[in-house]
Amino acid sequence: METTLHVLRDCPIVHKIWLEFVPWQYVGELFLMNLSRWLNPGLTSKERLNFHQEYSIIFGVGVWHIWQWRNKSLFQDYFVFPLNSVQVIQSCTEKIIKTSLVDNSMLSGSCTSSILVR
Repeated sequence: METTLHVLRDCPIVHKIWLEFVPWQYVGELFLMNLSRWLNPGLTSKERLNFHQEYSIIFGVGVWHIWQWRNKSLFQDYFVFPLNSVQVIQSCTEKIIKTSLVDNSMLSGSCTSSILVR
C-alpha cells in the first residue's frame, strides 16, 4: 500500500520532479522528513528560487499537480505522467503569480473604484 508521502515525494518519478525545484542545500534534509514536517516548510517558505519564484508557490502547485496526475493514473485508463512535468508546474506557477499581481494591482490606487459593485 502506498503512503501519501510516497505518492507526493518518494515515488521515483516524483522524486526527479522535486530535485528540479528543491534548493540544493535542503535536498538531503527534505527527503528524510515525515509528511507534516515536509509539507509545512514547503508551503510556508519565502525562499526564492533561481527563476525568482517563491518556493512555497511552486511547492503548492507541484503537490497539487502530482496528486492530480497520480489519481488520473489510477482512474483513467491511458493516462501517463507528462514528460514535461517540471515545465507544466513552472508554467502553472507563473500563471498564478501573474494573476496574483494583476489582482493585487487592481485592488490598489485608482483601480479600486472600477471594480466596486454598484
